[in-house]
Amino acid sequence: MIEIEFSVIEDAEGESAYLNEILDEFRTRHAVRVHIRPMSWSQGWPDLFEIAMNGKGADVSHIGSTWISSLVAMNSLRSFSAREQAAMGGAEAFSTPVWRSAILGDDPQVWASPWMSYFYMVCYRDDLLRQAGIEGKDAFGSIEKLGEIVKRLPAVKAEFPWLMQHVPVPFTDLLHLAASWIWGAGGELLNSKWDETRFTKPEAIRGLTAFFEAYRGVLPSAQHYEPDECMQLFAEGRVAALVVNDRALAQTLNSPTLDPTVRANIRTAPLSQAPWFGGSNLVIWRHTKGYPDREKAALALINFLTSKPVQLRAAQLTGTIPARLEAAEALYGPDHPFYETVNKSSQTGRHYPPAAIWRRIEFQLANALNEILAEAQRDPSADLKLLISKHLDPLAQRLNLTLTR
Repeated sequence: MIEIEFSVIEDAEGESAYLNEILDEFRTRHAVRVHIRPMSWSQGWPDLFEIAMNGKGADVSHIGSTWISSLVAMNSLRSFSAREQAAMGGAEAFSTPVWRSAILGDDPQVWASPWMSYFYMVCYRDDLLRQAGIEGKDAFGSIEKLGEIVKRLPAVKAEFPWLMQHVPVPFTDLLHLAASWIWGAGGELLNSKWDETRFTKPEAIRGLTAFFEAYRGVLPSAQHYEPDECMQLFAEGRVAALVVNDRALAQTLNSPTLDPTVRANIRTAPLSQAPWFGGSNLVIWRHTKGYPDREKAALALINFLTSKPVQLRAAQLTGTIPARLEAAEALYGPDHPFYETVNKSSQTGRHYPPAAIWRRIEFQLANALNEILAEAQRDPSADLKLLISKHLDPLAQRLNLTLTR
């Protein structure tokens, strides 16, 4: 029997165990035994970097969609032929931003298969907002509207009118959040050639200022709540509105302990006109090409994992949103709180520019945003534009020297 290794990044230790039953079915169908190698998001990049540098290890890997361009620059991934893309369903079968993350700009080569979507949205209690005279359906949709709502939320009768999660280092989710504000203000992170930064230009600064002002709308006592804590408070009926990722909200909706009044009044909306829309991809490593039987098995595994039935099963077990559109639509129909927001975000959402050193940019920019937020929360009177300039101007200068070499 052919044996291959599949590395999976877990949100929680032991989470990948759900794949055992799914992979048993794959083994029966294809006579291939798949060994799972668990990874964590905090250590995932160093582990994947080691595979890329050494040219050995996993045959197939689950990776963050923002890491593709850097791994391609290392010449470590195997691309998918046109016929292989067609077997997966091609671009039409998947959420556009996640599919775009698998290619580099206008280059037709495809380096990954989308697996799951991942994005942030506003989640709110329609009944509580109405009590404060806020019509939720029309209140969101742009960073300007969101900013106005955050200012009005203290009038809502809730223990925590507004929550935004604390993102600990080394996680880069603070950048994922901020990107929606930057793009919503008409700003960019890099120029169109990916050889110069743009996050210190006026439009981007306007978006970042609005982003940090939204964080300042969180009560001081709640500024360090992590995602699970935020969602628990929301599920208990103590929160009027918050920013949440799709997975955390899906898991809350599936919880039997969710307050019935909360469940009946949950509504969602995109963060901005151009929200960040990411996810996770499946890749085949270049070194696997040296073992034709393993390469063939790796392709079969990706086709299996991205099929509609398996995407549905995986999503139901983990609370994720499938990247395959027909699977997502089957799970989240018109009556689901996700429906309009998922559709709109997948159509208008954006992905990061595919610069060769994007992983470095992502990591350093996320760290700088964390430093700005910490200072802004310590001193609520501090000038946000000066804080942003203090941290981002030197970073932009350093990155520009690297990007132009």
